[in-house]
Amino acid sequence: MKTLFAEALRKRVIQENIIDAIDWPVSHNESQTKKYAPFSIEQLNAMFRAPLYTGCIDDGRNYNKVGNNRPRRVRFWLPLIALFTGARINEICQLHTSDIQEKNGIAFISINAEDDKHVKTKAAVRQVPIHDELIKIGFLDYVSEIRAKGETMLFPEVMTDLSRGTKRAGHLSPSAPLSKWFNHFIESVNRRIDEAEHKFTSEHVFHSFRHTVRTEFRRNRAAEDDVCRICGWENGSRNKSLADHYGESVIENLHETVNSGLIYKGLDLRHLYMK
Repeated sequence: MKTLFAEALRKRVIQENIIDAIDWPVSHNESQTKKYAPFSIEQLNAMFRAPLYTGCIDDGRNYNKVGNNRPRRVRFWLPLIALFTGARINEICQLHTSDIQEKNGIAFISINAEDDKHVKTKAAVRQVPIHDELIKIGFLDYVSEIRAKGETMLFPEVMTDLSRGTKRAGHLSPSAPLSKWFNHFIESVNRRIDEAEHKFTSEHVFHSFRHTVRTEFRRNRAAEDDVCRICGWENGSRNKSLADHYGESVIENLHETVNSGLIYKGLDLRHLYMK
């Protein structure tokens, strides 16, 4: 059903995908049967060379028009965080500034169910080390800026967008407007791709980032147990308490797995690095 609604939204048969607002209980095995395709390196390069990442008029309605501004807010960070963490869109949208933490010199994102946040399964409660590439792009600097403003939400504009556009539609999820936006975003990127084989299809949605992450981990032979811990997937071979999951050595191991497993050979993000 989610695939059907995603396709209807892509074809503009509907204006809002209300299915995205529902927190469906889906197992890891079930998720693998859905028709989501991972992004190719060519698609990722095209995505991160769009005006939103190289210079746009603004990150509102004019995010796909070339301009001199480079705003770094939720639309900028959402795809990047997903690409280097495998986090679900709702997990990212509901993050608080207090969820960005550090242990033994390793910065990580705490994905939890505290303060009215929601997670899909028990396995979704986790700590994800922040990839070195995100740090080079300036994610921790962004976090510091938002904290300095006294904000609770890491992406405060998410709730603003929610109150403007989705209350009357009965949406429950703060990620629903951004899920819709992302579909429009890759449509705009598609118009800049000449080669048919590199164009996005109806199987490319925001959830494709999770498939992309899993594909890259497999390509680089990352340990399955680490991958499940990082992405919040159930692992039948794992029967440990949350404290066991996140001992100091485990965080260090996961940090190594994130950086050695998510390489994306051929992806060039140097134009996004902080100078």
